[in-house]
Order: sequence, then structure tokens, then C-alpha cells
Amino acid sequence: MNQRNTIYIVIFLVLAGIAALILFKGQGSNALMDETTFATPDTASLQKIILSNSSGKVLVLTRGKDGWIMNDSLKAMPVKMDFMLKTLTSLSVLAPVSEASMDRTQKEITRGLKIQLFTDKDGKPSKTLLVGSMMKDGAGNYMAMTGENGMTKPYSVHISGFAGDIAARFLLEEAELRDLNVFDYTIDDISSVTVRYPYHPLNSFKLTVLSKDSFSIASLNTTAGDTLMPSDIAYQKRLAEKKANLSKPRVNDYLNSFKFLNAESFENNYIAKDSILATRPVALVYVQSKNGQTDSMTVYSMPANRRTKNLFDASGKDIKIDPDRYFATFNDGKDFGIIQQFVFGKILRSRNDFYIYE
Repeated sequence: MNQRNTIYIVIFLVLAGIAALILFKGQGSNALMDETTFATPDTASLQKIILSNSSGKVLVLTRGKDGWIMNDSLKAMPVKMDFMLKTLTSLSVLAPVSEASMDRTQKEITRGLKIQLFTDKDGKPSKTLLVGSMMKDGAGNYMAMTGENGMTKPYSVHISGFAGDIAARFLLEEAELRDLNVFDYTIDDISSVTVRYPYHPLNSFKLTVLSKDSFSIASLNTTAGDTLMPSDIAYQKRLAEKKANLSKPRVNDYLNSFKFLNAESFENNYIAKDSILATRPVALVYVQSKNGQTDSMTVYSMPANRRTKNLFDASGKDIKIDPDRYFATFNDGKDFGIIQQFVFGKILRSRNDFYIYE
């Protein structure tokens, strides 16, 4: 072999080595980037999320036309879903786990929360996060991901400005994540509203939307279970002597009150639920939409309890009924919960409230 050929061979080997080194570094960099990119900036592309833990608890969240659905049946609360999605965008690495604690941390992570993220509802996960225990200083959690070769190296992961358990921001219980919405109608959605008061039937009414700026309000016939209060009869007689003009602004304000009406909580396992349901309701509300759908709510008095703000009236007597909160059934009677007067008082109006009397 002559000297010139030797030089060519040496140059070739050097260049090949440099190329291999660049390729190795590039692959190593990509691998490191993959195993440390815990955040998902584009949550709008997510179509499904599966949360699970080592105890066998599983919650499947699927993006629908009107929001996220839990386990193909229940609507998830939008504000809580937004909080969860925001968490996914905010994850960042603090440091890798030391070699000394690697095995212990990996085993611990497998007993934690698993988050599978899908951009295709019927495809494979685009990313799978494993959330382990919280760090001792509370700055974040130990986390890893799963890939083609199993679990990646664990890292300590945090959210800037947040101290606490990242896993706690992902709710696995349906009851914690369920949407508390009872009514959510715009004025353009509503065809009619019927409100019946068994204790004050003369205040009951049916409000019908005839056109965009035309309405009718009708009294309801009393039923066998209604109680005609002498004070209500006397009041209606006095009003009958006056000229009544339907106030369109009042009607519009009322119809605009059915947006985002949420219960305070679900109480489906309340110990005295059957006793409450056996009492006469305070009010029954029916809202019919222009597409023919009807949503209803039945309202019951709540006995005064330790959460009642004022246990005595102005004369010092015990208050028997909580004036600020009610029990109610909603979602076609499937759910039992608590509603607040502050929220629902604006729709529990009397027929007379829609008129101006002269």
C-alpha cells in the first residue's frame, strides 16, 4: 500500500468517526428530549385521556362536541377539565433522579398515577406519563414516561409557581369531576318555562316564548296537593283591582337567568335522602327548549343545620328551614344535590313579578 492510499484511508476513517459521533450525539439528544418533554403544549389536539392507578381505578375522558365526557356517560365540569389540561402544559423537569435512588424511585412510580394521552380516540397513546410520589420538599413529583423500551429514566418534575402534589390535580373520581350544571340555556334556546309552587299555587305560572319579542304568561290550575294560603288569595284580589302591564324587560331578564346555573354539590348518598324526597316540594321547574328537550328540577326545603348561617330569626326564635340552601333533584331525577338561593333565586319567581301594576 503506497503512502497516498494510506493517507486517504486515514482521512476516511476520521471523517467516518466524526459522522458517527455527530449521529450518536444527535440520537442521544433526541432521546433525552423525548424522555424529558413531560409537558403537552397543544392540549387542543387531545381527543382522549385515560387516568388509572395501581388500585385498578380507571377514568376515561373523551372530548365531545360540547365538552369532555367521563366513561362515555357523564359530562365533566369544564373548569376542572381546563385546570387538568393546564397542568399538562405546565410540567417541566427540575433534575434527573440520582443513580443511587433510581431503582427505588422507578418501583414507586409504577404504583402511582398513569396518564395516557391520545390525539386519536381509536389509536395508540401519543404520550404516557407516570406520576409518582411527591418530593420531600413539596416542590414537585417524581415522574417518568413509557416508550417502546419500557419506562424512561425518572425525573423530578414541577410546575412553576406551584408547590404540592401534581397527581392530586388529576381527578380519578367521577363525583369529583362531574359537571354540576342544572340549567344552561340562552334566551334564544328557550321555548317555555313552567314553575309550580305547591305551597303557593297562585304564584305558579307558565311563560311561553311566542316570538323573539312576544311572550305569554298563564296561571296554572291548582292540584289536590296544593295549599291555598289566605294571604295569597287576599293579595291576588288586591292585584286584580289594578291594571297589569306585562314588562318585556322583566321577562327578558328572567329568560337570561338560565345560563350556567350549577348546583353546589351532589348528595346522592345523603343518609336522609328518602325522607327529604317524601316531603312536599317547595317548587318544580320545567324548561323546554326550542328543539323539544325538557329539563326539570324539583326543589325541597333543607332543615336548618350546622352549616346554616343564621340559626335564629330577628325575634330570637329558632329557624327550622335553611333560607339560603335547598335540596333538589335534577338530571331527569337521577341526581340529588344541594342548590343555593343566591344562584337559583333568580328563577324561582312569582307570576306577578313579570307585571307592572298601576
